[in-house]
Amino acid sequence: WGNSSTGIFAQSIGGGGGDGGFSIAASGAGMGSASLSFGGSGGDGGVGKPVTINTTGDISTGGENADAIFAQSLGGGGGNGAFSVAAAGGGYGAASITFGGSAGEGGSAGQVNVTSTGALTTVGDNSVAVFAQSVGGGGGNGGFSVSAAGAQYGAMTFAYGGKGGDGGTADQVNVTSTGDINTSVAFSDGVIAQSLGGGGGNGGFAIAGAGAQYGSASIGFGGNAGGGGTSGAVTLISTGDVTTSGERSTGLFAQSLAGGGGNGGFSTTLAAGSSFAGAALSIGGTGGDGGAAGAVSITGTGDINTYGDMSNGVFAQSVGGGGGNGGFTVSASLGKYAAASVSLGGSGGNAGTAGEVDVVNTGGIYTSGDQSFGVLAQSIGGGGGNGGFAASGAILLGDQKFTTALSVSVGGNGGLGAAAGDVNVTQTGDVITSGAASIGIFAQSVGGGGGNGGLTGALAAGKGDGALA
Repeated sequence: WGNSSTGIFAQSIGGGGGDGGFSIAASGAGMGSASLSFGGSGGDGGVGKPVTINTTGDISTGGENADAIFAQSLGGGGGNGAFSVAAAGGGYGAASITFGGSAGEGGSAGQVNVTSTGALTTVGDNSVAVFAQSVGGGGGNGGFSVSAAGAQYGAMTFAYGGKGGDGGTADQVNVTSTGDINTSVAFSDGVIAQSLGGGGGNGGFAIAGAGAQYGSASIGFGGNAGGGGTSGAVTLISTGDVTTSGERSTGLFAQSLAGGGGNGGFSTTLAAGSSFAGAALSIGGTGGDGGAAGAVSITGTGDINTYGDMSNGVFAQSVGGGGGNGGFTVSASLGKYAAASVSLGGSGGNAGTAGEVDVVNTGGIYTSGDQSFGVLAQSIGGGGGNGGFAASGAILLGDQKFTTALSVSVGGNGGLGAAAGDVNVTQTGDVITSGAASIGIFAQSVGGGGGNGGLTGALAAGKGDGALA
């Protein structure tokens, strides 16, 4: 009867992956120098094992945060990749190369199965009668990368952001409840059955800068993001009567929600060659693809009554993961005789599809609160990620003849939206709603929108008599 005193609690948790170690390198010499640095990779998350509960007795809890039945499998989160920094300086040449560490992948979650034949009663806030969930671990974030070099006669830098880790997959969730269910206060659903794919990690950013009197070059790649994890099929069967009295307390809630893709890392480069030439190339990281969501099915035969606001009778939803945004990119170069700068924005990730949603309910449904639908069934495809913007500039120093400035900038492509699944609702019992904005039966299938392409801008400028592009 105390707070946080669950009737039955069963959980499997995969351990989180460790973070990689960072790396810093520097060198300097009168004639020339070179510096190389690698950030350590993050570890993968551990696997959550299957969880099964079979119970035949009645269960009652009296405190807050006290579910009658709690069953959960969690994949561990992936570790983050470590950052990498390097610098080099020399009179006759310097080079610096850095790689951000790749992130670990999220661990997968196991299947969750709950069968209950007794009556279930809760009377405290945040106390669900049956909570069953499979959750894939989130992917770690890629490590950033910074590279710098300076010399009199030539300098070169290269920076590569670490890749984000993929989100872990979630497995099936199956709940069968044959007894009556009663919850009394807010945030206390009758049954929650949910499969959640892990989100993809973000790519690490990259910054590179080089400067020299007689020529320099700088190259940067933002890290690609990790993809979202898929979510499993969710099946909920309820044959007893279900009553909830508090606000935000749905009678039967089933959802498959795939993980969204991470965002690509941005990239910034600068090359300055005061006497001769400078060149810079910058490419933004690609956004991660969204995961696909599983099918959702609810079958009910008992009566369902909800009395609070925002308390639907039946809620069934499958949502594909959204694509991550591409990384933006900026490049700039300076030179006395020639300057060239190229900038390519990262593409947005493609979205994940949504699964089929089926609701078959033969019992009556009554809701009295505002914004409390009788049946809400949705399949929603994920939206594509936005492409990263790109900006580049090439500037000539001085007023010499036969000089050339070249600046190229291309915005990233938007990701593709994904299809939604079929939605089927069969309701043979009466449906009565009495609150404001409370639809009796709402069934919807919505495909995801495509992402926006990245904007772009380029500038080339100088005083010389030669070509200017």
